[in-house]
Amino acid sequence: MGWLYLRRISHSIAQNFHLIDSMSYLLYKYRCITYTIQVIKINNVSMNLYLIGGGEISTGETAEIDQRIISTHSTGSRFLFFPTAANDNQNYIAAIHTVYGKHFKIDVITQSDHRTDIIKKLNEAKVIYLGGGKTSILENFIEEKQLLGTLQNLIDHTTIIGMSAGAQLIAATYGEIGRNTIVRQKGWGLINIAVIVHATAESMIKVVALQEFYVLGSNLYGIGEFAALHIKKDSIKKVGKGDIWTLKNEALFFYT
Repeated sequence: MGWLYLRRISHSIAQNFHLIDSMSYLLYKYRCITYTIQVIKINNVSMNLYLIGGGEISTGETAEIDQRIISTHSTGSRFLFFPTAANDNQNYIAAIHTVYGKHFKIDVITQSDHRTDIIKKLNEAKVIYLGGGKTSILENFIEEKQLLGTLQNLIDHTTIIGMSAGAQLIAATYGEIGRNTIVRQKGWGLINIAVIVHATAESMIKVVALQEFYVLGSNLYGIGEFAALHIKKDSIKKVGKGDIWTLKNEALFFYT
């Protein structure tokens, strides 16, 4: 396991990258070296975060990630699911019960729940799962119910999982990639990194080619489908069959 190193590429390549298999082309054209990423020290807390780039839980696309979460928690632990970003989709809730329900005691937060009940369940939970969907819906719900302070207080002794929209909000900043721009959005800052979810080789090469990645901060991770960035006090690791990229010192590193 290691990191493959790619210098930033020219605008001319960027303008035509959609015509090629971008990562294969660059690995062929530019000599790569293996690189061991230096562990980032993350304050003095015992955090346990999973930022998942995407994937369909009901079809097993995130199975490796799900099993890692299950295997590191005691049977019967309380698992709190927020399907908020997906508008409390019942199929999504059923999928969570199917995957996690045999091991955990599942509670589900809906948009009609009262704040006092939500806070009680948050404080009882060993695992909090912020589901995927539309980021603004989850963000507005947490703000409306005034729950961010509680989430911040739980980070040092509760496992917090963000799928797609949830991952974006857990980060300090997240990027939305347009045709020729990278739009910087502000997350909650539970961890001081920037993320791009549903990342692909093409999207990350575009970030480098546009030479605008500095707008997202120095610790930027592109998290692909079926992959999770697992962040603990003294380590950042990849979990799952998907890909993760990171930008360090104006260069792109691909985790093999």
